[in-house]
Amino acid sequence: MVNSIKFKCKTAFYYYCPVRRSKAPTYNEAIKLLATLRHDRSDNTSTESLTESLTEPMSVDDCDLSVIIPVYNAEPYIEACLRSVINQDTKYRYEIIVVDDGSTDNSLQLIRRHSHPKLRYCSKPNGGIGSSRNLGIRAAKGKYLMFVDADDELLPNAIQQLLDAIIENDACIAQGNVCYFHESDKSTYLGDPTSQRKLIQIQDNRDLIFNLGGYPWAKVFKKQLFENAFFPLHTFEDTLIWLIIYRRAKSILVIPEAVYLHRFQPNSDMASVAAGSVKGIDTLYVVSYLLTLHERLGLPFDDTLYRQILFQFGRLMYDRTYKLGETVLSSLLVVARVTLLKYQRYSPSAMSKQERYLNRAIMRADLELYKRSVLYL
Repeated sequence: MVNSIKFKCKTAFYYYCPVRRSKAPTYNEAIKLLATLRHDRSDNTSTESLTESLTEPMSVDDCDLSVIIPVYNAEPYIEACLRSVINQDTKYRYEIIVVDDGSTDNSLQLIRRHSHPKLRYCSKPNGGIGSSRNLGIRAAKGKYLMFVDADDELLPNAIQQLLDAIIENDACIAQGNVCYFHESDKSTYLGDPTSQRKLIQIQDNRDLIFNLGGYPWAKVFKKQLFENAFFPLHTFEDTLIWLIIYRRAKSILVIPEAVYLHRFQPNSDMASVAAGSVKGIDTLYVVSYLLTLHERLGLPFDDTLYRQILFQFGRLMYDRTYKLGETVLSSLLVVARVTLLKYQRYSPSAMSKQERYLNRAIMRADLELYKRSVLYL
């Protein structure tokens, strides 16, 4: 009880008083520091030449779905992944686009073994999962898109269930349940065992976006949602779904059936970030890129978007970067402040307690208040 009171008093002090325990860096100092650390990736490969290097498309008059599988060093899993997609029992016509992202193991050789009329593949220099997905999107012939990671699998009837759902309800996105598999202890569990079938009208209430996971798998999308919208070429490329694709969609149909097996990997990018990788600072740059894309696509700016930005700059950014030290965290806050200032006019009049504290912390570049807002509120 006493500790709780002490914490509330200290938090209130930092909230109402413009006092910092240490001086924040200037904007130029912050930019310079982050530039030296940033895990930068660029896709220097011609998209047109890569598309031409794909094996010939399936000979069908009409393709309902394009399944896009980016691959990088997935030798232990790629064959099981391909079998799970090829062996789908469905009335729909679909193609499989496999993009090898410069694997250094035997992934490409294993892909080549699977000669199938539905399968198209190519290999390109390493550019990250975002660039591989983007190539698949550009080459896709289907009316709908599905993304599958090379170490995951589709469950039987996944394509049939998701396409039935999205077509029958004229939804923009259909999302199924996910079965999670942990490599460490071989345990499996259902992502949302209480899930029920529901049609979410995103256009009528954009705040519903906060109830949706931002991962691209276990979903089918109308291809038009990705028109001129491509994945960032850095870590956390999936943020595109949450900040752009959901905001373009009118409706999302959620079905309770499990359609996807997602494998947790101890050596994944997320595990690397958790261990203190400098990739964590890409959070800032991905949000900046997506806000620029948001404006270019003519999407509406509103208070929900402002809250989405706060969410990205809050616990997510902290968890991904705190192991890099307070100097890096302070620099991130200084740059995040400039982003929030640009969109300040969309700041909602009503915020949660945590959002208010977080907003104030970033606007002051106050590291102490920032840590309190993300850790204790």
